Amino acid sequence: GDTLMGLLTKMGIERREAYEAIDVLSDVFSPRKLRVGQEIQLAVADEGEAIRLMSLQLRPDIETDVVVDRDGEGQFTALATTRSFEETPEWHRGVIDTSLYQAAIDSGVPLGSMIELIRIFSFDVDFQRDIQPEDSFEVLYDGFFEETGQLAKTGPVRFARLTLSGKERR
Repeated sequence: GDTLMGLLTKMGIERREAYEAIDVLSDVFSPRKLRVGQEIQLAVADEGEAIRLMSLQLRPDIETDVVVDRDGEGQFTALATTRSFEETPEWHRGVIDTSLYQAAIDSGVPLGSMIELIRIFSFDVDFQRDIQPEDSFEVLYDGFFEETGQLAKTGPVRFARLTLSGKERR
């Protein structure tokens, strides 16, 4: 139930200053689109009787960074930047010992891609009865990596194969 205005004023920032920052932010991102649990980073300066907002940063989605900052004249400016990722095909395969879920996790398939893999075969495979030990899977999807090498997101599954009791399903 919090608002950005409420959050900033709870931090001790004067209402007028909070309003100015939110007004500038609105040029690049609607504060009404903030989600529950959204992380917001603030830089403030303690000037005795007042707390002065120096900058506000947030990442409303995996692809966008938003910054509200003070310029040299003390006025707020806002900038939204699109993050860039390196797109790389990711290929995983594994042998199923107990479950497709566990085999996919063990081979490093991210949760979203694993759920899509299961959804792809959900009309053709009874995952409780059809899967036996030594069955296998393969999956290909695009991985989007940050400069640090950390996986940021995945694209749709491009290829999937289940081999169940010697029979391939693609």
